Amino acid sequence: MEILKVKFKSLKMALKKLDEILKILKETEKDSFFYKPIRDGTIKRFEYTIDSFWKFINIYLEIEKGVVFNGTSPKEILKAALKNKLINDDEYLSLFNAVSDRNITSHIYNENIAKNVVKNIFNYYQVILNIVNRIDLY
Repeated sequence: MEILKVKFKSLKMALKKLDEILKILKETEKDSFFYKPIRDGTIKRFEYTIDSFWKFINIYLEIEKGVVFNGTSPKEILKAALKNKLINDDEYLSLFNAVSDRNITSHIYNENIAKNVVKNIFNYYQVILNIVNRIDLY
């Protein structure tokens, strides 16, 4: 159970850091010299947050629901979370897209991809936050 709390605390910290930079990004003019570095930092914080999220869900499902995984891909874990009613259909779809966006941003840097992904991060953040608030271990 201790590992679950550690992972949960790490996830909450990642969400806090993502929230901080999303607020800064929202207030930064797109033609500002600072916009692109802030946007790219937002994408990096998103990558860390989505990784923290699915890894927490993996451990949560194992400890709290007794779900044993053959593999540990994020998309398999999301399917298990849906099957075990930890997330709903809409959340599953959003998180599936978040994992796909995360995979794209971590392997290729492309200006158009960055522009598109950063638009979605606001929604992904809210979905993850809602789930974390529902699970709240503290």
